[in-house]
Amino acid sequence: VPASGDAAVARALAPTEWTSVTSRREGYLQAVDTDRLLALAVKHGRVLRLQHMIGSFVADGSIVIHVSGRAPVPDTLASELRSSLAIGRQRTVEQ
Repeated sequence: VPASGDAAVARALAPTEWTSVTSRREGYLQAVDTDRLLALAVKHGRVLRLQHMIGSFVADGSIVIHVSGRAPVPDTLASELRSSLAIGRQRTVEQ
């Protein structure tokens, strides 16, 4: 299958409905625990999409993660997702 076919398949399988998880604090996105996010996505049968890149400023109450599906994100899962993101007052040296 050519690469363009792979892209078409990916688009066809991509979620069309999303809910979101919002930040409970403000600051710079310093790190993302991608292994933990992947494990949570697999465990809950969801697709995750990060709203911000590392180094971006995140406002309190802003969307940080989009979660596939129409059903609301349970509070326990939202908390686990948030804890996979390190948000701090300053950018790190690497940023």
